[in-house]
Amino acid sequence: MNTIDMNVIWNALQCYREDCIPESDPFYDDEWDQICTQMAWIHEALGIDYDEPISPRLMKKYSNIKVGSIVTLNNLEDAVQWKVVERDDFIIGVKSVREMHIRNLVTQFTDVSCVAKVIGDTE
Repeated sequence: MNTIDMNVIWNALQCYREDCIPESDPFYDDEWDQICTQMAWIHEALGIDYDEPISPRLMKKYSNIKVGSIVTLNNLEDAVQWKVVERDDFIIGVKSVREMHIRNLVTQFTDVSCVAKVIGDTE
């Protein structure tokens, strides 16, 4: 009996996501959510743990965004700069550079693909 390697399918879907329905366009988020839901059902039906794998191509694309990086975010004015204070594969925690002096400043979390550009590093 052949074994099913869901990573092959996920890698193809990740390429589709990057090239055809980019994360930078919220219009496509619903389509990607539907794809992920269907994949979760396939995983469940086959008795395979559902853990969306990370595309090596995507990891390389966003490898320059590190804790300590100063970035701007898509759909926000360029003048607002954010410091990356946490990083986990595709999710980053950011705080406004202007408000870093405020104690207990709440960290905002966003998808790494929302970074418009990396301005520099503080570390």
